[in-house]
Parts: sequence; C-alpha cells; structure tokens
Amino acid sequence: MPRRFIIGMAVVAALQTALLPVGGALSASAAVQDRSVSDIAGVVRSADGYHLPGAAVVITNSATGRSRTVRSDEQGAFRATGLPAGTYSISVSLNGYRTLRYEGMELAGGGRAQLDAQLDRNGQ
Repeated sequence: MPRRFIIGMAVVAALQTALLPVGGALSASAAVQDRSVSDIAGVVRSADGYHLPGAAVVITNSATGRSRTVRSDEQGAFRATGLPAGTYSISVSLNGYRTLRYEGMELAGGGRAQLDAQLDRNGQ
C-alpha cells in the first residue's frame, strides 16, 4: 500500500523579517516565490540501519510528469529543493535493494518534507 503524506504551509513571515538587511525590503515576488516551493530531505537506510550512499531518489510531479533525481550522499542523506507545490510520487532505489515507492505526497508551498526511507535487500 502506498504511503501518503501531507506537508503544510510553513510560517515564514517572521523569518523573512529577521533576514531583511537594515533598511532593506523584501519584494512581493520574492515573498510569493518562497511560499510557492518546498523541499524534501531525508536519509536512506538499510533494514538493519546502515546508511545507504548512492541511492537514487526520483521525485515526480503527478500533474506535470516532470521528475528530478537526486542521490543520497555518504551518510545516506538526500535533499531536493525548490519543488513547486503539488502532488508527487517518489521512488527510492539502489542496486541490490527493493525499490520503495511513495504515492500521493502533497507539498504545499513554503514547507519542508522529511522522508526517511528504509530499503530491504532483494530476496528478503
């Protein structure tokens, strides 16, 4: 059964104010842009808890069919930034392991989703 996640809108007004330079201003387009994209980050591990470097994380926008692939680093961590708000399917794969699929992951603009994946070895 596919796993479903919903990520809500982050409150960024206080952060934007705190990051403004003295006497500076934030343009309306920058404020809108910050709220229209999201990030997905996580860690890929084996069933016995080991970090899995080099895993392919494919993030596909369900409405447009556009996809982005990122790879996990030596600690198994991955991050995809600047994803437009929408519904996504995500697959995590690595040679020797079963591919893990998530369907219906909804991202609202301005948020960050945490997606930790546990892969089982083939044949287990």
